[in-house]
Amino acid sequence: MGSIRWGGAAIALIALGGCANHVSGAYLARGGQTPQSAWADLLQLTPSGDGHLMGTLTHVGIKPDGSLDRWTLNIQGSTDGRSITLAAQVNEPLATATNMSGQVTANGIALVEPGGTESFAPSTMDAYTAVVQAITTQAQQVQQQAAQATAQREAAQEAADQERAQQQAIADANSRADALATALSAYVAQVQARHDLGPFHAFHDKALAAARHDLDLERSLPANGPQRGQVSVRIHQIGVQVDQFDIPWSQSADRGKDHLAGFDAAIARSPCRTQPDLPACPKEHQAEGAYQAAKATVQGEIADITATIARDAAALTDLAHQSDAAD
Repeated sequence: MGSIRWGGAAIALIALGGCANHVSGAYLARGGQTPQSAWADLLQLTPSGDGHLMGTLTHVGIKPDGSLDRWTLNIQGSTDGRSITLAAQVNEPLATATNMSGQVTANGIALVEPGGTESFAPSTMDAYTAVVQAITTQAQQVQQQAAQATAQREAAQEAADQERAQQQAIADANSRADALATALSAYVAQVQARHDLGPFHAFHDKALAAARHDLDLERSLPANGPQRGQVSVRIHQIGVQVDQFDIPWSQSADRGKDHLAGFDAAIARSPCRTQPDLPACPKEHQAEGAYQAAKATVQGEIADITATIARDAAALTDLAHQSDAAD
């Protein structure tokens, strides 16, 4: 029973008048636009001692979520055999009785409600029990269907989330591969634009030549003479100057090693190692090839700088020792 309710929970019906025996008995009304919204109302009426009617109205219906809506109201009223008015006090605080009137027909009782007329046909408790069982079964099916629909939605959502996560992971991996390719290309360009080691070697050659010249000069000067001491000091100063000159070159060699180690590690971790079909992988592979050529150049420069510093430092130290021995 959809609209004969009070506060969404109960129906109120009142009967006024006589002829109670004429309408006593059980009446059944059924409805619902779909099996999923089926409902049934059982109206049971008996005559009271004063010629009025009393009884119950029992309702069962399927809620949208598949659960059952059940309630029973005690009613009273009367009839003149043709018209009937029923009422019930809703079991809620401060609630007032609600009236419903209708007609007694050859087919049962027709009660007028705001949404239309609800027709009650003569029936039995057994018939109502069978209807309730059918509605209960249908409610269970509604709940099962709802659970299946929910599970399907959740599965579809999970699949969609996984697909989005997979696509995002691919996009992130491709972005990392592209960024690595860009960094490698920039490094290669930097290596290619770097000045050669000519100034470095020219300074070292000049310093060594000057120290050797001064050592020859020192040996040609009179022993224990002041000029000889000045030349010896100058030889030692050349060694100090070369040491100072070599500091940034040595630091540059160390940075070069760090750069190569960093790029080698990045290449080893590249997504293209496990996902070669990424769009950015061809770009990265090309950049890696150029990097390997630049790497060989840098390694050669590092080895050259390191060896030259060590060799010339030893040579200048030896010249200084020879100068000290000549004094």
